[in-house]
Amino acid sequence: MAAEILQRRKILLWVGAGNSCSAGIPADTDNENGLAYRLALIHYNNDVAQIVASVGQGFRLADLAAVVGKPRIRELILQQAWIDLAVSESHRAIAALVAEGFHVEVVTVNYDPLLEKALSEEGVGPVIIFSAATYHKLTEDAAFVVKIHGCPFRDNDATHLLMLQGELAAPPAWVTTFLTGRLPERVFVYVGFSGNAEYVRQSIRTISIQLDGNVNQAFAVDIVPANEVFTNGNALGTFYSDSGVPAAQYSSAGADSLFREVANIVFRELMLSQLNSAATLAATHGCNDHAWLSEIITVMSYVHVRSFVRKLHSLSDDKPSRINKVVLKRIFKWMLILTCRGLIEKASFRPFLAFPYYPGPLGIAAAPIVFFDGLGQEVTVCCEDIRNLGKQEKFRSEWQIGAEPKWYAVIVNCVGNAQMPELEIIQMEKDSTARGYDPILFVDENTMVSEITNIEALFQ
Repeated sequence: MAAEILQRRKILLWVGAGNSCSAGIPADTDNENGLAYRLALIHYNNDVAQIVASVGQGFRLADLAAVVGKPRIRELILQQAWIDLAVSESHRAIAALVAEGFHVEVVTVNYDPLLEKALSEEGVGPVIIFSAATYHKLTEDAAFVVKIHGCPFRDNDATHLLMLQGELAAPPAWVTTFLTGRLPERVFVYVGFSGNAEYVRQSIRTISIQLDGNVNQAFAVDIVPANEVFTNGNALGTFYSDSGVPAAQYSSAGADSLFREVANIVFRELMLSQLNSAATLAATHGCNDHAWLSEIITVMSYVHVRSFVRKLHSLSDDKPSRINKVVLKRIFKWMLILTCRGLIEKASFRPFLAFPYYPGPLGIAAAPIVFFDGLGQEVTVCCEDIRNLGKQEKFRSEWQIGAEPKWYAVIVNCVGNAQMPELEIIQMEKDSTARGYDPILFVDENTMVSEITNIEALFQ
């Protein structure tokens, strides 16, 4: 799947209940661990006898909704405080891929809001499509989550929620219109459908059939072993077969594990591509060793990569921060040159390129180095922005420079040169009591280019 994403192919994730189970949201199973039974316990005040008398045994959400009504189910769902749960690893990895600008589209049968929460945490404000009335909000370039069974968190009209068996048997017209009009020729990935009732899977099967084969590839991920899924008579295996998923494109690793690894591969490859370009630039300065930096990148997780890029992009208000928005190859170039010239020990970058980097023998230095992308701005503007950032406790903590008396801000991709002979600025109060001083030493890329033969002098 990582290859398809890196090829910029359009991916459609069909997300089922299993994707949210690791976050603490129960699947719609017909036992005491299922969502329906938990909601019934609340509705009937833990009176098991009344539950059995009213709903029976071995029931699912559709059965409970038929007895207590959809408005009451919506109330019970809101009482679960799902919005306060931490998102799962799969939610976070999917959101990171969307935030990076890949063509990953999400359609879910789940009621929970965790995918939307994960996207928001990545700086992506997703468009939520949950009814015919919201369908018009969809635009070609929108990052969206389509909730084909409705959204109790955004829609107070419970009649829009699809949860009765009769409603799920035939998907509403807007869902079919959306899928047939926008999503043909996507790579489909079915995520966590063992956690869904058969009537839910049947509704998805119906939609897949209506697409009339306009799907060029299909994958699936779940936690059920493949030898169990793809045996005669297995309902989940039949669902995958009807949906065009061959056994070779099924993973039993689970959504959290699979999407974490997919995201790791994708983000590492993006970084390595930038490093290869940087190596060509560094080689013109006699710096030919980039294998050590490649080794570091290949053990970084997508979380490490996202954090690294976000820090480099600190001078921008744009959210989310994307690798293609940062002049990464030029930052890598200077990392290679500075290590080649002995200014920074390679060990200072290990294991995950975490800032700051310590110059000098064995990384012992009074003033460590951090890098910034200047975003093509005037260097004086960059310096002032960094100076303001340096006053913020959150910034000093995240960059791990709070205990440093001095540090170098290396600004790449800026215009002009820093002309600041008096770098230590005593800020005086009216009563002449010193409040402190500026710990930042600015070094811009343009000065490094002009002084490349004597670059060591810039960091003394």
